[in-house]
Amino acid sequence: MENEDSVIDSRMPNLKVFDLSLTESQVATGKEKRAEDQLLTVAEVATRLSVSRNWVYNHADAIGGYRLGKYLRFSWPRVLERLGR
Repeated sequence: MENEDSVIDSRMPNLKVFDLSLTESQVATGKEKRAEDQLLTVAEVATRLSVSRNWVYNHADAIGGYRLGKYLRFSWPRVLERLGR
């Protein structure tokens, strides 16, 4: 049985594979994410606002939460805007 690397090498001989961490790959591609571009979890918003996670869930629509399937995420600049800060 061939190992996975040799199968890839035989199918795509000119392919170069780089094992980069997510941070390194973002820097390498010039697509570094700024902190304000990242979505926050309920726990992260609760920590930043010094409130309970339950409060964040109860006020999610008012503070601009995004429902992504079963997940709830927040944009920090949008939360601050909605809170009038």
